[in-house]
Amino acid sequence: MKNQSENKVYTLAEVLGKHTIAELKQMTQVLEVKVLSKAKKQEIIDALSAKLLDKELLTAWLLAAGKQEIEELELAMAEDVVIAEESGRFYYWRNLVFVTGDGVVVVPSETAAVYNEIKSDSEYAQKRSRINVFDEYLMSCVNLYRAIDITTFLSIVNGQTGMNAKRPELES
Repeated sequence: MKNQSENKVYTLAEVLGKHTIAELKQMTQVLEVKVLSKAKKQEIIDALSAKLLDKELLTAWLLAAGKQEIEELELAMAEDVVIAEESGRFYYWRNLVFVTGDGVVVVPSETAAVYNEIKSDSEYAQKRSRINVFDEYLMSCVNLYRAIDITTFLSIVNGQTGMNAKRPELES
């Protein structure tokens, strides 16, 4: 992602480096990254980077994301996006997207590269497509019925799409 004022592509290390040691340590706790209590800032950044760029973890996060979240990620990767810094909307998005001090939305270059690799995987694409169908049908069912049990939901989805989805797929 390019910063409008500097026309710069940020690396994950640069983005993480803008955080305080306390903020980085908080991220290690949230992400369950083990670091020594006396670890230097760069050691914490290296440990967080390894976790945040783990392809398996990123794939799981992306599959758990909603369609709108994926669209926002892709928008932030494609063009300059600036938001009010205090909104924090992107800052907390699964630690894939960050906001600079001037409100520029940043997707670190390594994160974008791993995302593009994951996105090109046919198995991921198939799962993502099914999730999008579930999301669309779930929103429609909630709008129509307010609440719906899983068995009825699956009956509707399978009857209208021919997907043959099963309960464990929804629960995973």
